[in-house]
Amino acid sequence: MLLFAALTASVAFLPDAVSPKPAHSAERIYFTVGPLDLTISVDSLETFVETGEITPELRRYTRYLDDETLEEFQPLLQQSFEVSHVAVAQLAYSPIGETFLQQLGEVIQTQSRQNGFYAIRSALIQAAQDPEGITLINVIRYFPTEGLRINTRQVQELVQEFRILLEYQDATLRAIEQQAALEMAQTPEDFTQLPDLTQPGEFAVIRRTETITDGDRPALNGGRGRVYETDFYFPQNVPTPAPVIAISHGLGSNREEFAELAAHLASYGYAVVVPEHIGSNTQFREDALSGLFYQLLRPEEFVDRPIDITVALDELERFARRNPDIAGQLDFNAVGVIGHSFGGYTALTLAGAEINPLRLAIECQTDQISLNISLLLQCIAEDLPHFPNDLRDPRVQAVIAMSPVPSAILGPEGIETIDLPTMIIASDNDFVAPAIAEQIYPFTWLTTPEKYLAVLSPASHLTVIDSIFLGTTSPLNELLIGP
Repeated sequence: MLLFAALTASVAFLPDAVSPKPAHSAERIYFTVGPLDLTISVDSLETFVETGEITPELRRYTRYLDDETLEEFQPLLQQSFEVSHVAVAQLAYSPIGETFLQQLGEVIQTQSRQNGFYAIRSALIQAAQDPEGITLINVIRYFPTEGLRINTRQVQELVQEFRILLEYQDATLRAIEQQAALEMAQTPEDFTQLPDLTQPGEFAVIRRTETITDGDRPALNGGRGRVYETDFYFPQNVPTPAPVIAISHGLGSNREEFAELAAHLASYGYAVVVPEHIGSNTQFREDALSGLFYQLLRPEEFVDRPIDITVALDELERFARRNPDIAGQLDFNAVGVIGHSFGGYTALTLAGAEINPLRLAIECQTDQISLNISLLLQCIAEDLPHFPNDLRDPRVQAVIAMSPVPSAILGPEGIETIDLPTMIIASDNDFVAPAIAEQIYPFTWLTTPEKYLAVLSPASHLTVIDSIFLGTTSPLNELLIGP
């Protein structure tokens, strides 16, 4: 059971068919249980993955598993990924990739119990070049030592940590549900008398796209001038000046993914601003993976993102002054920000949260693999050349942060400086930005009297924007969207 758990936890995104053996490859997998140093041949595992046959050698371990577990495990192992070897190499040599592989190397080691960082990286890149693509068997076969060792102590600690986390999360979510029921009972609301917000509002909407050039910031490829497009959505014939809402997309996302939400909000009388964060959008991710940029994320993006919003609001004010049709139709004293994931962090900083270098130093100085994947993102901010004192935009009067990632980058000291109405939205099955660490704890750190917490269940990291991915077949998208 422990072997199967270790393989699942370590290389769950890999396998399919038999490939020719490289000149140097792992022939056996080693692991320790108590005083016993056990081993299993890669051939036995390969046979199980390819045909479902359990060899006598493998049966010594699978006899501890029930039929249901075995049936679920084999399809998981048979999942394969077609990824460019250039993309894999670029990711593996990036700072965030090296950090992750160093941590993973404490779990997947060489036979001599050395950190498996270099071996894993080599195996992944070579497997990506194989005609069969990245599969579990290919990665093991390209592991450049005769044996691959699973650090079962690390696996046991991770499994125990995961169990404790689940138990704690279940208890916390039950307490939140009870508290929500109590508050609803104390302030009953007849929802049948409220508008159906799933339907479009009464106002027609005009969308306008502007290219913004901020000459005070550097371009991504050097030189001066950060150039990015921003969509503006204007409600028509509103009786009073329209409040303004800015939307910040997440890492690897883009403004188009929020077009439907932006138009919907505008139909209810809001002017909406949606900038493209060019240093962390879909195009930048693709360019980085293709080798155009060395880093998958620049540390400066933690500062550039909130500035993108502020500069876009400045541009909207100038545009309103130049166009008599909308002059006086926008209320810049009533600005709100909505952000998802990395955009949730962006929203919190615009509300007054401050980057917390001391918290980063504490949370990021570890070689142990973490169950909180978002720390890989947040810890990139450690390399900021300088930490800004204040990214707040004084026009912002309220924020909604959906699945934000603030635990290390902001911490309690950075979040308690927010004094505006703030809503944090969490998803109970979010393994990218875990609800307890990244939303529920940060909610308790808020000192503003107007704070709100919403927990989606069942839901995961992309549930709040799952309509974006309907109809796609990407295994990664399906995994992230969740139930």
